Amino acid sequence: MFNYAIRRILLLIPTLLLVTIIVFLLVRFMPGNVIDLMIQEIWEGTPGSGIQVDRDEIMARMGLDQPIWTQYGRWLGVLPTPDQKTGESHYEGILQGNLGKSLRTNRNMTDEIVKRIPVTFELGLLAILTGNIIAIPIGIYSAIRQDTGLDYIGRTFSILALSVPSFWLATMLIVYGARDFGWAPSVEYVRFSENPIENLKDMILPAALIGMSMSGGTMRFMRTMTLEVLRQDYIRTAWAKGLKERVIIIRHGVRNALIPLISLLAPQIGLLIGGSVIIEQIFVIPGMGQYLLTMILERDYWIVSGMNLIFAASTMLIVLATDLSYAWVDPRIRYR
Repeated sequence: MFNYAIRRILLLIPTLLLVTIIVFLLVRFMPGNVIDLMIQEIWEGTPGSGIQVDRDEIMARMGLDQPIWTQYGRWLGVLPTPDQKTGESHYEGILQGNLGKSLRTNRNMTDEIVKRIPVTFELGLLAILTGNIIAIPIGIYSAIRQDTGLDYIGRTFSILALSVPSFWLATMLIVYGARDFGWAPSVEYVRFSENPIENLKDMILPAALIGMSMSGGTMRFMRTMTLEVLRQDYIRTAWAKGLKERVIIIRHGVRNALIPLISLLAPQIGLLIGGSVIIEQIFVIPGMGQYLLTMILERDYWIVSGMNLIFAASTMLIVLATDLSYAWVDPRIRYR
C-alpha cells in the first residue's frame, strides 16, 4: 500500500501542472478585460473631469503586456517578476507559496482565503451532515421495505431532490417568504465565534437546501447498494441461522453497503473547500464561493486562477484519500 500511495502522489505532480495550464488559459478566454472595466469605473466615477487614462501604462504596471507564456511563468513562479519601483527582479508565484494578488485591490489572496475558508467549511459541513442524515436512513428503509408505499414515497422524494435545483428553491423561499410572510434572510453574517445561535440561524437554511439536493443521489445509491447486499448468500445464511432482523440489517447489511458509498461522499467533501457559489451569493454568505463569483465578474485573473487551482488540488487530494481509505474500511482490499 505504501508503494501505491507514493505512485499516486507522484502522479499528482504532472496532473497539477496540467491543471495550472488549464485554469490559467480558461480565465483568459472569459469575455471582457480587467483593464477595460477599471478604465470604465474611473470614467464613471469622475464624469466630465477630463482625466486621461493610459491603458498601456496600466497593462505594463500589472504585467499584462507580456506574452501569455511569460505571465504563466511568473504566476507559477518559474520566471522572475520585475519590481515596478526598484526595477529588480525576484521570484514570486505558486511555487514560492504566493497564490497571487488582486489586480484591482493589490490584496494578497492568501489573506482573503484565511478569512473565508471557515465560513465555507461550516456551510459545507452542515450541508453534508444534513444531506446524509436525510439520505442514508431513507435509502436503507426503502431497501428493506422494497415496493411498499413508504418505498415509493422515498423514491419519489429522491427524484424531486435530484430534479429541483437548490438555487431555485432558495430563490422561491426568499421571494414568497418576503411577499407572504414578511421573512427574509439576514444580510449581515455573524461568525460562529461571535454568536453561535445567530450563526446557525443564518447557515442552517442554505445548508439544508444544499444538503437536500445532495441527498437525492445518495438516497438512490444507498437503496441500490443495500438491496444488492441483502441478496448475498451470507445474508441468506444469517436469516437461516435465526438472527434478528436488526442484527442482520445493521451488522451485516448496512456496514457492507456503506463501503461503496465512500466513493460517492468524496465529491461531497469538496463542498468543504469549494462551497456553493450560487447559494453563498443568494444568502450573502462571505465564503470562498461568493468571493470567486465576485472576482470572476471583475475579471481578476490571478485570483480566479488561484482559487480554481485550490479547488482542483483539494479535489484530487480528497480522491486520493478516498482510494486509500478503501483498505481501511474493507480489509479484503489490498494495493500493490
